[in-house]
Amino acid sequence: MTSSDIDLLKEKTSRRRGKSLLRRVNEWLHLWLGLASGIIVFVVCLTGAIWVFNEEITWLLEPAIRAETRDEPVLKPSQILAIADSAFPGKQASYAYHQQGTAIRVGVGEHMLFLDPYTGRVQGMDSHEKGETGFFEWLLLGHRYLWLPQEIGRPVVNYGTLVFVVLLVTGLIWWYPAKWTKGARKRSFNIKWKAGWKRLNVDLHNVLGFYTFLVLLVLAVTGVVFGLAWFGKGLYRLTSGGQEEPEWKRVTSDTTQHGKFYTYNEALDQVWAGMIAKYPSKGGFYYSFPDSTQAHSTISMRTYPAAGRFYDVTRHTYDRHTLRRLKFYEVFDKSFEASSAAAKIRRMNYDMHIGTILGLPGKILAFIASLIGASLPVTGFLVWWNRRGFGKKIGRYGAAAIVFSLCCGGQASAQQKRGDAAADTSARDLRELTVTGKTEATQVKELVFAVDVLDLKAMAGRNLEINRLLDAMPGVRVRETGGMGSEFSYAIHGLSGKSVRFFVDGVPMEAYGTGYSIQNFPVNSLERIEVYKGVTPIELSGDALGGSVNLVTRKDLGNYLDVSYSIGSFQTHKAELSGKWRQQNGLTLQLGSSYRFSENNYKVWGPTVEVADEFGKPVAGRKYRRFNDDFRAFNIKAEVGITGKPWADALMLGLIGSDMDKGVQTGRTMAFVYGGVRYDEKLLAPSIRYSKKNANGLSVDIYGVLNRMQAQTTDTSSRKYNWAQAVIGQVAGELNGIRAQKSAYRFRDRNAMVIANASYALGAHHKIAASYSLNSTRRTGNDPLATAEWTIPFREPQELSKYAAALSYQTVFWDDKLTNVLFVKNFGYSARTNVYNYNGGQQKELIPYLSESSQWGAGVGSKYQVNAGTLVKLSFESTSRMPDGVELLGNGNTILNAPGLKPERSSNVNTGISQSFRNGDTRWGYELGLFYRNTRDLIWLGEGDLYGTARYENIDKLRSAGADLAVRYARRKWLEINAAVTYQDVRNRQRYTASGAKNIVYNDRMKNLPSLMANGEVRFRYASAFGGSGDLSFYVGTDYVQGFFLSWPSLGDRSTKKRIPTQFLQNTGITYSLMQNSLNVSLECRNLFDRQVYDNYLLQKPGRFISLNIRYFLFNP
Repeated sequence: MTSSDIDLLKEKTSRRRGKSLLRRVNEWLHLWLGLASGIIVFVVCLTGAIWVFNEEITWLLEPAIRAETRDEPVLKPSQILAIADSAFPGKQASYAYHQQGTAIRVGVGEHMLFLDPYTGRVQGMDSHEKGETGFFEWLLLGHRYLWLPQEIGRPVVNYGTLVFVVLLVTGLIWWYPAKWTKGARKRSFNIKWKAGWKRLNVDLHNVLGFYTFLVLLVLAVTGVVFGLAWFGKGLYRLTSGGQEEPEWKRVTSDTTQHGKFYTYNEALDQVWAGMIAKYPSKGGFYYSFPDSTQAHSTISMRTYPAAGRFYDVTRHTYDRHTLRRLKFYEVFDKSFEASSAAAKIRRMNYDMHIGTILGLPGKILAFIASLIGASLPVTGFLVWWNRRGFGKKIGRYGAAAIVFSLCCGGQASAQQKRGDAAADTSARDLRELTVTGKTEATQVKELVFAVDVLDLKAMAGRNLEINRLLDAMPGVRVRETGGMGSEFSYAIHGLSGKSVRFFVDGVPMEAYGTGYSIQNFPVNSLERIEVYKGVTPIELSGDALGGSVNLVTRKDLGNYLDVSYSIGSFQTHKAELSGKWRQQNGLTLQLGSSYRFSENNYKVWGPTVEVADEFGKPVAGRKYRRFNDDFRAFNIKAEVGITGKPWADALMLGLIGSDMDKGVQTGRTMAFVYGGVRYDEKLLAPSIRYSKKNANGLSVDIYGVLNRMQAQTTDTSSRKYNWAQAVIGQVAGELNGIRAQKSAYRFRDRNAMVIANASYALGAHHKIAASYSLNSTRRTGNDPLATAEWTIPFREPQELSKYAAALSYQTVFWDDKLTNVLFVKNFGYSARTNVYNYNGGQQKELIPYLSESSQWGAGVGSKYQVNAGTLVKLSFESTSRMPDGVELLGNGNTILNAPGLKPERSSNVNTGISQSFRNGDTRWGYELGLFYRNTRDLIWLGEGDLYGTARYENIDKLRSAGADLAVRYARRKWLEINAAVTYQDVRNRQRYTASGAKNIVYNDRMKNLPSLMANGEVRFRYASAFGGSGDLSFYVGTDYVQGFFLSWPSLGDRSTKKRIPTQFLQNTGITYSLMQNSLNVSLECRNLFDRQVYDNYLLQKPGRFISLNIRYFLFNP
């Protein structure tokens, strides 16, 4: 405690002795009313802060709501009703709502239509069952009723808000100093940021409460006016000089005039025409349609002077039969200008409550004040807690302080401490006065995001495959269609396919093709692998909706050379080479290369693999070797440039090249077997990169690449094969599909990509960061064997441009224990494609198609280091993903183009806790993560409209929830145990089909997706084995994936449904290391018991696989 804190304590003690009865009563009321109503105030203020910008957030995140403002008449009511009746026959629209810059929102029962205000085009549709709410409706329920039944929650919130008014007044009295000394003024108006956390908490409560007093008082009083009728009437009486507030009157139409003057639609259009003529410059309207089945119902209409303003709205109610105006509430019957002062105050109540009375500045003020209002019960509770002596029991920071910082804190670049933590990578324990350095992998794991890190240094010498490594991580599922070089897909927490993005040193890998993909990347050039599950840092510039995998290459070594070679089952060979050479003048050469080959001639058996005998009867039980599944791939990345200079950490010119050739053995299942189809691919990509970190707080990283890729699918065989490699018929090409003929189809990609990241440290505790990326692709195709032009995909060039921009802000509090990250992102794409209208094998029409879209996303991430071994994280993101090239344009082979594809949208929440413990030579710990996702327009690979093809499509609504748990145990250096389990519940939440019919698979588990996965490994190490300097290690591992259905589980008979069976595999291996780990020899066996394994329906993976790996590492610092 500082001397100033001691003086303050003495002053407070003397003041306490001389306090008047009024002050003691005031403080007693403030304390106990605050403790009693704290939760109510916190929830109401926090939900109110978010609600303030509900229109703006919805406009940003829901493209269907947006509309251009044009100098044209908007749709008439009769036109709106006709469109609604066409969309939902037999159901009547109840209202229509429109503001400038937005679509017309039409309520039809549980449905909502979004219409272009001028053309009537249906821009979107939303549906809710009774009792189901969207996010902001759910938020409003919390704000009004605390999510309790209305009859309970409403009075609790109303009277709790009234108590908050009392708290604000008593707080101001308590804040007011007894004597206006210089020290008192300083304490009353300034926050002592460098003080201890208890003093800082008191300042935050007192000073912020004072500065927001007037705004919070207005927000609270206007809220009570809404909730308590007696309070609103009393306020009206007070402001009107004693007059009573006019009563609402229930008005009805004259049913005796029904049908005499106007039809239903004529009456609506007449009222509309009159309102438009009277108020031609209004900024919006709300039209309440009368119930056509109730003759007494009325027509009600409001016009708004400007979007987002409500106090000077004009409200009119008419008899639907005579169009006579009906007066229902005197406060709104007159114009705002002609209203009394009391009526004006009453009309302005809602605008004052949400801040729109002052426009955008007022909303910002209401937002900030509401956040501070939410923090007051938290900081107030901590003041009381610490003064009661409880603070010592919870350590330096209480759990409630975490809540406060989540509400009020900011954030920084997603990099967080990667740049500047290198200068201060120690953790201090004041009691033991020890310093422990943190590795780069540990720093990444301590980011605010849900991230797992795989440190490859500890795995040196093993025969590693990235797909296998990541498949063992909690929450990650890797599915392969076969052996080496086969197609694969990643799923992270239930979102799969292109929702998961891959990067190498922050650069997207999607433009590099198959030959330089993650499965063919040289593992020995990597330092670690980062897996972000959900929210992704902005420097990984892209629109990863489900998560990201970032391969981080070695950067911490001096000159080195790493060479490895392995040989395994099914004639598999793999060689890798990586190295770095740097001279003292900064000239640097880096190299990474990989070669892979496999015949993939493993045995398959079971359904669809049977071969008929001479009588045409399938012979069950026989096993057959795959025979057209060989794979060869070579890739190299070479870089030369300058490193370690004052003006640049690195300025490197690079070149990536790859060459791949493979046989295509099967189609979408093993029922399609091919004997002569081939695929080859070549890539050449020059690049340049400049990076400089921490130049007076500024860090910059810029990367640019141009690549040219060409790929060819050769399908010229006239023979049709079975699994016994026998010719069973004649064909004109085996693939059929798009071309239905022999083909030598080749496509070419031209891709350009630019990425720029920058961050700036605003002192020791704040950092801002920005990121931008632009990716442009042009794809063309040709086929010299084609007999019809329409059978050549990309004959006319098709183009796709995508961009991603992001900003972030980071704050760090309380000796680096609390870190918050706030970020906003914007994505967009523009695609020029061509749609062929097929008609029985003939081209009917070639239609140019332009599709484009842009989406906003935002989120926040927070972490709190409770103590040296406990870390708590929470992150939220609402974001979108643009379709990629294959999804929109197709692959020119079995995937057709889908130009009408919509962007994916998702709201993600991740939270987790990790703890580590140590007792002597024993270490153990766990990491628990929970996740929730609400996804709209999921991009999913569905069936194509031609034989053997597929096409991407949108699934309207999807909800994912689940948990993953990883545990670890280590005893000295001789024993390590690791285990992980993941449970995910992914369900279809689309209640209605596009036609408006009920969706029969609503709430079904997602098809073709597992829900339970687990794995574990036990590793033993024996130092100085065989009496020498070598180390021996041995491991045993197991993998489990619960079986799942190929199609929707609720459809059909479960006993006969197509199903991917349960996997339960065992792996083992042994590694011997010599020469201080410079030479490693390892022997491994995967699928030890040779089980039949499927990741996908009827696409069998290899059986038992044995490999021998030799690795040599030479290092010269």
